[in-house]
Amino acid sequence: MFEKIFNIIGKKINMNNNRLRDDKYKKKFINIDLIKNIPDIHSIINPDKIEKIIKTKRKSVTLEITPSATLIIRLPLNYTESGIYNLLKKNEKWLNKKFELMESKKHIAGAKKSFISGEKFLLLGKKYTLKIINGNENDFKLAIDSGDISAAHCSLSILDNFCLLHNENSQSLYLFNIPSFQTEHFIQTVKNIGLKIEIIPKSKCYKYKHKYNDKKTDSKSANYSTNSSTFYTAEDYRLFFENFYKYKASIVISQRIKAISDIHGFQYKKICLTSAKKRWGSCSYNNCIRINWRLIMAPADIIDYVIIHELAHTIHKNHSRNFWNYVGLVMPDYKISIKWLKDNGHLLKLD
Repeated sequence: MFEKIFNIIGKKINMNNNRLRDDKYKKKFINIDLIKNIPDIHSIINPDKIEKIIKTKRKSVTLEITPSATLIIRLPLNYTESGIYNLLKKNEKWLNKKFELMESKKHIAGAKKSFISGEKFLLLGKKYTLKIINGNENDFKLAIDSGDISAAHCSLSILDNFCLLHNENSQSLYLFNIPSFQTEHFIQTVKNIGLKIEIIPKSKCYKYKHKYNDKKTDSKSANYSTNSSTFYTAEDYRLFFENFYKYKASIVISQRIKAISDIHGFQYKKICLTSAKKRWGSCSYNNCIRINWRLIMAPADIIDYVIIHELAHTIHKNHSRNFWNYVGLVMPDYKISIKWLKDNGHLLKLD
């Protein structure tokens, strides 16, 4: 009898705790059109630059300028629309300065990648030049025999028809397409040369499409094979690169989290990769660590900072002084990494 009563009480407590947690993270989005109707708002800011206005159960106000040069406003639940006007007016100079900075970063980052030979790609903080080899297996052998590729500092990543040779010496990425019926023979040939081979697990979202004589496809975004009518579009290559980066990130990030946790005694529930556009990492209330796979493009110490930041949240769930003091104990020069991400985070992208 008493056991049943205690079970019922326990369930009610858990339900209340879940409800409180849900209330804490409940979001209320404000209609941007309401802000556009505020008198004189156009003299302060272009309302089209306001991406979101979010109210949550919080005490502070946050103005966030995104890499796309838009504004996200985070407010307490009781914040009024007139208060938003005063907030923007008070921070007008700062906003204009940040918008200008983000616009310049967008310009420096350049246009969307075309995935063509000569383009630069970041991997662990180093720039690699993409070289697409179109042809058959013999063309690949000739490239290796030319001496441009050294087996001692190379690895070959394979996914379906795509083979990416990562050459650390020349800082080049050789992308080679091989017909699926030749894959096994090709792998054995590469092993005989002495290269390390990594077979990338196929992601659920990965679906490349070959197209045959599709006249609607822009020829600038397609690469033809000299021995068949098959060609791949820029989107096909983008999907391959995304899988390549996620594969590398899963290995590097899991190894670093384990190493850092072993040294400093952190306890976490699980590790996940995330594709978030604006967050490098997060730690849930039950200590699930999520790290953005795009960080694999950043230097190793930047990856370590994000990992340490999120692991520190397993102990301090906020960004209090105690939290930052703890981060400083583990990584004394963490502010250098914060500045690097602010200055270069916009470069860690594929599109």
